[in-house]
Amino acid sequence: MSANSQLIAEATAAIHRLNQIKRRHPLAFAVLWSPDCLACCVSMDELDYPRHQCPECGVIEARTSQRAAVAALLTPGVRRGWLMGGNRSGKSQGMAQVAVAFALGRDHPNVRLWADRNGFGPELLQTIPRGGCTVWAVAIDSADSRRYLRPKVAEYVPSDAFWRNRGGDGEASVSVRGAGRIVFKNCSQGRDGFQGDSIGLCWFDEEPPGQSGLEVVTEADFRLVDTAGRMLFSMTPLTGWTPLLKQNVKSPSADSVVRKLDSLDNPHIPRSEMEVRLAK
Repeated sequence: MSANSQLIAEATAAIHRLNQIKRRHPLAFAVLWSPDCLACCVSMDELDYPRHQCPECGVIEARTSQRAAVAALLTPGVRRGWLMGGNRSGKSQGMAQVAVAFALGRDHPNVRLWADRNGFGPELLQTIPRGGCTVWAVAIDSADSRRYLRPKVAEYVPSDAFWRNRGGDGEASVSVRGAGRIVFKNCSQGRDGFQGDSIGLCWFDEEPPGQSGLEVVTEADFRLVDTAGRMLFSMTPLTGWTPLLKQNVKSPSADSVVRKLDSLDNPHIPRSEMEVRLAK
């Protein structure tokens, strides 16, 4: 075998090993997006929300960032966090990474690598429970849980995680040996379905609808008391200023954070394609 052939074989084997590690530990390789400069096509740095600056040309623009938004939601002292965005903005993907990080715990190697890769320092890392916790991932109904939430979480949990009722109706869960678990619930279970447990994080994907939705949020909030946990929401507001949004987003409390994601800032989707659809 020639020297070049040997190098190619070694590189191929190294790539194969790296891909195996990525499949086993996906969260460790997950990178939250920051907006690209439209002129230079390089990732911009956040100055202060929502201002971002290009490190190449120096332009400063009001943009949105998935990485900066998640960092804001992990800020110490935050009890409720709201991540608002349109379709394909990456709001649910970002929250899924947070949910898995909380379930694994801050001492887990995957979480430490994820935090380092995304520039989350010790102060943010300390907001994630040691040893992991129970996380509730809440969809509007069981169908949404099956189609959207479970597949998103599955992208980031270790490959040896244990699933229960992964593709079925009703509640499902995924747990990691030596860490915590994520329980997939849905608002159609009603207030009674959110009683009893003590959890470290509750993530609602989309706004719980109607009066029953408000009751579900209230009941879920009590499940966070023992752990001083936090409640996070990712949603595309479609029905205006509902009572829940008026209370928490229009007039946020001191322990709440609201961040927005613009689909046009997501560098993983074609901007021109999104502009055509948003113009309709």
